Amino acid sequence: MQLLIGVAVAGLPAPVTAIRHDSVGGTADTASGTGSYPLLTRDQPLPPDLLADVSGPLMEFLLKAEDLEDFVVWAQDIYLGHEHPGWWGRFRPVLPQGTGPLEAAAFAAAVARDTRLVEFLAARVENEQASEHYFDDFLIELRQLHPSIRPRHPMVRPAT
Repeated sequence: MQLLIGVAVAGLPAPVTAIRHDSVGGTADTASGTGSYPLLTRDQPLPPDLLADVSGPLMEFLLKAEDLEDFVVWAQDIYLGHEHPGWWGRFRPVLPQGTGPLEAAAFAAAVARDTRLVEFLAARVENEQASEHYFDDFLIELRQLHPSIRPRHPMVRPAT
């Protein structure tokens, strides 16, 4: 079995596109380095490496951001990566990859009602996202929270 962990931005409306990146998560490298644990029966004790991982890197991941502002900073740190883009601590990779952490940061900034930060993060996503279709979907979702956001690039079509 594997421990999959995620941290999501709360308070968002229901998604309207197929994919919305409003969370970060993944599976940490385990103390044993295997990335997985044996499947246990109900009467078996938890293995020490599983307990060490839950009390170590998994708790660190869960507790890293205390509020939306911390989440925005942390998600950008994940995007830049530790040793490699999209890596953070023992989470190699953090999902979603690509601009996903920046998109999650933009949603957090929108929930916090920080207009300038939303605009900055949307511009970063626009600059870094290779697919205009993914960027269009991101804008559609972001406009649910921040209707005035507009693309800077003329090739990106406004949502209708």
